[in-house]
Amino acid sequence: MVQLFGNRLLIILFLSVFLLTLLSESGSASSTVLNIRYSVQSDHTRIVLDLTTQTSYQIVKFKKPNRIAINLKRVKVSDRIRPPRIANGVVQRVRVNRLSWGSQIVLDLREKADWKHFALAKAKGRPNRIVVDVYPVSRPAQTSLRVPVVIGGSTAKGRPAAREYIVVIDPGHGGMDPGTRGKYGLIEKHLVLDISKRVAKEINNHKGIKAVLTRTRDVFIEPSSRPKIAQRKGADIFMSIHANSAPNRRARGTEVWFLSPAGASVEASKLMSNKKQAASELGLQAKPSDEILSLVLDVNQKAMMQRSSLLAEEILNAMRRKGFPPSRGMKQKALAVVKKMIPSVLIETGFIGNSSDAKFLKSEKGRDMMAKAIATGVVSYLKRYPPPSSGKSEVIVHKVKKGETLWRISKLYGSSVGSIQKANGLGRSTVLRVGQELLILSR
Repeated sequence: MVQLFGNRLLIILFLSVFLLTLLSESGSASSTVLNIRYSVQSDHTRIVLDLTTQTSYQIVKFKKPNRIAINLKRVKVSDRIRPPRIANGVVQRVRVNRLSWGSQIVLDLREKADWKHFALAKAKGRPNRIVVDVYPVSRPAQTSLRVPVVIGGSTAKGRPAAREYIVVIDPGHGGMDPGTRGKYGLIEKHLVLDISKRVAKEINNHKGIKAVLTRTRDVFIEPSSRPKIAQRKGADIFMSIHANSAPNRRARGTEVWFLSPAGASVEASKLMSNKKQAASELGLQAKPSDEILSLVLDVNQKAMMQRSSLLAEEILNAMRRKGFPPSRGMKQKALAVVKKMIPSVLIETGFIGNSSDAKFLKSEKGRDMMAKAIATGVVSYLKRYPPPSSGKSEVIVHKVKKGETLWRISKLYGSSVGSIQKANGLGRSTVLRVGQELLILSR
C-alpha cells in the first residue's frame, strides 16, 4: 500500500512539472520590442517599434481620453526602454502596459486622430519594424506618406560597412548571338565587350565604386538572366551596352533607353501574382494587405524609372562632346534586360551600319572616348543622386491640397522646384491640381 501511494505521488509530481513546463512555454514571448522611436512631421507623427522578430499586432482606438493602443500578444517590451514624451504633434506621450497576454503600447493623443500602419521585415541592417503614422482628423489624412524604397543595392549580402557602390555592366549578345554586323568588319558582340571592359576599367579608377561585368569573354547569356546577375551582385546601377543598326544607312547617333510605364505595368502584374515573393523583394512583412503591397510596388517602380531617367540624362550629357556621334536622346520601352528594382539603362553606342559611326567605334580613340563618357556619366549620377540604400530608404508621396504651390511643397520637404518637376515629368510647368500625387525622391 505504501509503495502504491509512493508511485501515485511520483506520477502526480511528474504531471505537475510537465504542466508547469507547458504553461511556461505557452506564456513565453515570441518577440521583444527593442526600441520605440518617433518623428514629428508637418501633418502626422510617426511611431516606430523595433522588434527582434516579425509578429502580428492589433490597433484599437479609445475615447475620453483620446488614445490609440497597439496590442502585441506574446511580445515583451525591453526593460531598457523609456517611453517618450513628445513635445509637439498629435501624439502627446507613449506608454507601455505589460500584461499577462503580452504588451500594449498606448499612444496618448492631444486630439482626435486616425492612423495608417504597416510592418517592415528586417533588411539592410535595420530590425523588424511596426510603423504607425498618426494623423489629426481635423486635417486630411495622408497629405503625405513615406514609403520604403528597395532600389539599388537592396539585395547585397555581406557588404562591408564602408559603402561601396556596385555598377553591373552587361555587354550585349555574345556566343551564338553575334548581334548586328556593321562596316569595317565590326561585329556587335565583340565591339560592346571591348567597350564594356574599358568602361569597367575607368569606373574602377574611382574610389568607392566597383564595376562588375556580366561576361568577360565571348559567351551567350539569356537576356532574362542578365538582370538577375545584377540583383545577385547587389547592383546600384545596371547598364547594358549595345551597338545599333537600321535599314537606312544614314541613321546614326547614340541613344539611352530605360523602362517605360507600360513595361513597368507588366512587371508589376507578374510580381503581384506572387504576393509573398513581391513582399519579400520589397522588404515588407510576409502578408501585407493588397493596398499596401500595390502602393509600395507602385512607388518603388516610379522611383526606379525616375532614377533610371536621371542616370540616362547624365550619360547622354557626358556624350555630348565634339567628335562624338550625335545624340538621339533618351527613349523608353519594355526591355528584356531592364526590369528589376535597380536603376537601369540600355546604351546604344552608335549605328555600326553607318560609315561615320562605324569609323568612330572602330578606332581605339573612339572606343576610349565612348568608355570615358559612359563612366563619367555614371560617376556624376552617383555623386548627384546617391542610391537610397546609402542614406534614407524612403520616398514621399505628397497629395496636393488646395492653395499649395510647387515652391511651398519643395520647402516643406527640403527639396527644390526643379527636382520635383524632374521626378514627376512636369517639365517646366508649375501648374498643380488638387489631389495630384507628387513623388519626392530622397537624395
